[in-house]
Amino acid sequence: MKTKRKQIHQERTQVTDRDAGGETGEGTAGEAVGDGGREPGGDGAEAGGSQTVKEMMAKKHAEELERVKRGVQQAVAVSITADMWTSLNMEAYLALTCHYINDNMQLCTSVLGVKHFPQSHTADNLTQVKRGMKDDWAITNKVRCLVTDAAPNMMAATRTLQIRHSICIAHKLNLIVKKSCDQIPELPSIRHKSRQIVSFFRSSTTAKEKLAQVQQQMGRPTLKLVNEVPTRWNSTYQMLSRLHDEREPVWVSLASPNRFNSTHS
Repeated sequence: MKTKRKQIHQERTQVTDRDAGGETGEGTAGEAVGDGGREPGGDGAEAGGSQTVKEMMAKKHAEELERVKRGVQQAVAVSITADMWTSLNMEAYLALTCHYINDNMQLCTSVLGVKHFPQSHTADNLTQVKRGMKDDWAITNKVRCLVTDAAPNMMAATRTLQIRHSICIAHKLNLIVKKSCDQIPELPSIRHKSRQIVSFFRSSTTAKEKLAQVQQQMGRPTLKLVNEVPTRWNSTYQMLSRLHDEREPVWVSLASPNRFNSTHS
């Protein structure tokens, strides 16, 4: 019994010594890790961890880049798609995607690049950037078809590059459905009113929170309203369908007497 008590006392003494060493910085494991994580002029372990993540990302990018390059270079022929899009910061980008069949008869798709496009969206500028990206990937003589939307500058650039051109089927389908919807007399008014309702709930934090609260009170899942996107024909259906499904909580939220008391954010 005395031996057991003596052992416990010795263990407590060792723990106390370690704690004291940790406070004074005398040979603690935590200090060793902290010093090892510091960089010259950095912020200690946090800076070291950030640097490690950057190195991991750079390594992963290099590995993935080499893998994609091998696949593209082994392909006998490729087709590419090009598309312009705008970021939330209103900056334009040109994306180029490559499609090919590998040796195992599998369809492969790889993004060749997303280039910042600050210059004017003329056919000449588009041609220059596309030609440069093709040269970078060494596929200039492999491209059999270029798929774009029906924008005149895209089509003119394709003619300059002397590549077979095909208009994107999804884009063409969107134009067909959009024109068909415009031919229905009642639909434009319904879409306009629906967009106003959806925009109200999406632009106001108060209205958004009120809708979620009413949905929970009704025992319904918390679902956000979906807005229509001009370039996505199915988004019109999704907007109307979601608004129809959530019509009861939407009505209750709009009928709330306090809905105009709070400012929109």
